[in-house]
Amino acid sequence: MREATAKHSSGKLLLARAVLGSLLVALPLLAMSLALAQSTDDHASERVYITQAESDWAESVVTNDVSVLERILANDLVGVDIDGSHYSKADAIKDFR
Repeated sequence: MREATAKHSSGKLLLARAVLGSLLVALPLLAMSLALAQSTDDHASERVYITQAESDWAESVVTNDVSVLERILANDLVGVDIDGSHYSKADAIKDFR
C-alpha cells in the first residue's frame, strides 16, 4: 500500500511541477501579448491622428487657415528644406501667410 501511495504522490508532484513550469512560460508570453496588443492600439490612434492632420493641412492650404499649422506643427520644429537649409515653426507660418 505504501508503494501505491508513494507512486501516487510522486505522480501528483510531477504533474504539479509540469503545471507550474507551463505557467512560468505562459504567463510572461501572455503579458507580452497584452503589451503588444496595447501597443498596436496606440499606433492605430496615432495613424488616425496623422491622417486627420494631413487632411486638415491640405484643407488649410485651400482655405488659407494658418491656425491649422499653428496647431499641428511642434513649437520646437526644425524643418529641413530641399536645399538643406533649416526652418522653424515661425518660419513655416510666415511663409504660409
